[in-house]
Amino acid sequence: MSTFVALLRRELWEHRSLVIVPGALAALILASVIGSSIYGLLHGGAIGLIIGGHAMDSFDSFSDAKSGQFIPAFYLGMLICFGVVLSVSLPLYLIDCLYSDRRDRSILFWKSLPISDAETVMSKLTTGLLVAPAVALIAAFVTTFVLAVAGSIVLWLGGVEGVSSLWQPGPLMRSIVGAPVIALLILLWYAPVAAWCLLASAWAPRAPLLWATLPPIALIIAEQVTFRTTHVPEFLGDRMGGVFWRLFDTSGGFTGFGVHDGELSGGLPAVRDLVAYLTSMDLWGGIAAAAVFTAGAIALRRYRDET
Repeated sequence: MSTFVALLRRELWEHRSLVIVPGALAALILASVIGSSIYGLLHGGAIGLIIGGHAMDSFDSFSDAKSGQFIPAFYLGMLICFGVVLSVSLPLYLIDCLYSDRRDRSILFWKSLPISDAETVMSKLTTGLLVAPAVALIAAFVTTFVLAVAGSIVLWLGGVEGVSSLWQPGPLMRSIVGAPVIALLILLWYAPVAAWCLLASAWAPRAPLLWATLPPIALIIAEQVTFRTTHVPEFLGDRMGGVFWRLFDTSGGFTGFGVHDGELSGGLPAVRDLVAYLTSMDLWGGIAAAAVFTAGAIALRRYRDET
């Protein structure tokens, strides 16, 4: 276990962008929002924090704020923001990580150590599916917490009544617990995409990004030319975005993470049917494909020492 933890630390040390990018995004959001709030407070006595697009004297007409759902909803906004950035940086990391070992020939050093190829590949997959998302979750939480504290102070200084209603412990705790669970459910769906990126990284003699993207594009073109159908792009599109319509039901708004009428929900959209999602063939078929791709990456790393 200590060896595997050391490998995870190595990934964060060698690929510091996994920490720097969410940290920089958090700093940018904090600087811009807090700066604009302070400016608004100091000029003309305006309240620097605007909720629902309107300046406020109290929370009486704002049900989300009054029920303690405003901060969880704001947390959702931060999660989406950091998730979008992660959806770009994470595939780039996975596509490059095994290839870069061969490119700079550091693979020769790592192969001289008592570390198996399986441990190395699994450490990179774990970094991509668990460690990097955890860093993004922490950054989103810290950003939300700091802005919520700063916003509460600004509203209190502006004379807004009922600021304490923002900090109801029930909705806050349900969102804090729910966000990692929801993230894990989503990441299970994207496991085959992450494993495919690793496979391309292990195989590519040059330009791993092209090796990751060209085979799906070639399949799409071949199907269109040969059969005049669109099954491949529909399948790939479903794998890239199908988790959201399968998992979430946004009709109920933000209800706070928990079980409501048999449904899992979160300061986040309510989950449609957790059991159906976790037992679906689409999910487990993807996990099986991820296992095959990962096994392929391990085998390729065993025999490909250099680019």
